[in-house]
Amino acid sequence: MSSNQDTGRLPRRLREELERDHAPVRPLRPPWQRATVVAVWFVGILLAAPTLLGLRPDAETLGMAWLWGPPLVQVLFGLVLVTLALREAVPGQSLPSPWIGALAILAVGTQLASALGTYLVSHGVTPPPGASFLDGSACARSEALLGLPALVVTLWLAVRAYPVRPVHAGLLGGLGAGLFADGVQHLQCGVSGLHHVLVWHLGGMLICALIGAATGWVLERVRAARMARP
Repeated sequence: MSSNQDTGRLPRRLREELERDHAPVRPLRPPWQRATVVAVWFVGILLAAPTLLGLRPDAETLGMAWLWGPPLVQVLFGLVLVTLALREAVPGQSLPSPWIGALAILAVGTQLASALGTYLVSHGVTPPPGASFLDGSACARSEALLGLPALVVTLWLAVRAYPVRPVHAGLLGGLGAGLFADGVQHLQCGVSGLHHVLVWHLGGMLICALIGAATGWVLERVRAARMARP
């Protein structure tokens, strides 16, 4: 069967989309190469954080290992998640669905391990008298703002690859950006209480994940609406 006959069997709307987009394209670089843009942001903010944000009051109690160890692990794993998000975005290179769930659980587990380990070494500072539990929401907002630029770049790179499952790509990218942001927050927030860290720090990370997944969902709906037009 000829290619013309094959094309003739396509729905008219799909055929019009293909004809409009038909143009030479530059091959995508490997996911790890495209992730270097995000890596620069990760490393730059991590190194600048002590100067820009200051170190947590119990830094000496934690020592170098527990002050810098968890953030480094979180930033590195966050970069791995961003790289996998960019791979997930490439048609034909999608990860098995169980892997997506396992990676999400592992990302949350990494944050929990960092929080618990830090708490066992140092209980951190005590919030001032009269401080409300809701005051900790500032940490969630701070993490979301730290992770958002990296997430935006990741989503932009992912969309350029035309992801078949944009929700999965967005979720992985959001988890990676959120894990990075939580690592930076670890350097400057001296409240180690688990009620604070597991609500507001984990919450900031999950906000990034939800933004990434929601963006992917919106992209799916937009595509479906465009293809459904007569």
